[in-house]
Amino acid sequence: MSGVLERVSARAEGVSAWEVAGAAAAVGVAAAVAYAWRLGVFSSMKVEKVERAPMTVAVQSLQCNVADLGGHFERVIGLFNEALPAFKNRHLPLGIYYDDPAALEDPDKLRVDVGVVLLGSDGSSKLDADENEIAKALKPHGLKLATIAKGEFVQGEWPFVNRLSFAIGPMKFYGKAMKIAAEESSIQGWTGSLEIHHMGAKPPYTEYVLPLTQAIQITDFK
Repeated sequence: MSGVLERVSARAEGVSAWEVAGAAAAVGVAAAVAYAWRLGVFSSMKVEKVERAPMTVAVQSLQCNVADLGGHFERVIGLFNEALPAFKNRHLPLGIYYDDPAALEDPDKLRVDVGVVLLGSDGSSKLDADENEIAKALKPHGLKLATIAKGEFVQGEWPFVNRLSFAIGPMKFYGKAMKIAAEESSIQGWTGSLEIHHMGAKPPYTEYVLPLTQAIQITDFK
């Protein structure tokens, strides 16, 4: 055993501080690359044209900084769960963005609806519940019931690993989606977008959706 220790000690004495630092840096770079790979930094997103059915949503309209959206999502979804506990496991978090955050002169002026997509008992977007009762329950909590019209959209999906996924997904989607929209849409400029978070899926993911045939339109339930 002492012979082994002597050989290890002799080898250690011959290693310079620079070699140790270099080895540590290499390990750090490898770890960073592995982490980036896990997040999907080196992957591409499939972006395609789709037709989507109408969706029933419960939302609150806000004007805020994109950096504050996480807190607003938690607050609004909490209000929704208080208003409709029967739908606690029958909804998907939703953001409807009426402005392009990158193009805003004042970052605190982002117009957005924060809320959820309501799901039917079969897990689809076809709601099988009394909309009058739902709207009545939502109103005291500052939420409104509305419908997003069906239409043609550009859509992509991105897996959720951690909160950094919410930054990487848009970078992967919007460049491709805007290019398709510019080539095939009858409307020009920013037309709004949807981001729908499937946090209960295995694995979880986010849908990014950009309209082709008309700007994002929601119709309040009357």
